[in-house]
Amino acid sequence: MKISLAKALKLKNEMAGNLNKLQNRLSRYNSVNVEQLENTPDRVKLFNEIIYISNKLAELKGLIAQASISIYPHFHLINEKKSFITFLENLNKKHGKHTETRGIHGDSEVVTYNAHITDNEANELIDENQKEISELQDKIDEINATTFIEFEE
Repeated sequence: MKISLAKALKLKNEMAGNLNKLQNRLSRYNSVNVEQLENTPDRVKLFNEIIYISNKLAELKGLIAQASISIYPHFHLINEKKSFITFLENLNKKHGKHTETRGIHGDSEVVTYNAHITDNEANELIDENQKEISELQDKIDEINATTFIEFEE
């Protein structure tokens, strides 16, 4: 069956969630008191489902990776822009005259600072980068919606 990359990503998350639930269930019932065996779920069936879903999940992840290779540069650029935004947000942008307390007696003095990148400039750069991130995410969403893979559940 042909499914979009967007659908495949949702399916991958669903499969991973189901696999986790099955693994947890088998973990609870793997070793039980022999007197309680008849109240125990079919462990062979559970184990086989785990193997089957695990293999299908690996197959799906491989298909997603192949189909989404054109998205990787967008992902990396988004990550770098997010890092740059964090850098700008944390950058000391003190500029102009500031009264500061110095010494053990709390003496005040006026200190003049010169910021290479001011608060306003940083905010403009942050806004520009956030806009670019949004545009890149739109491209990723479009690729995810228009790229299809062949996968049988």
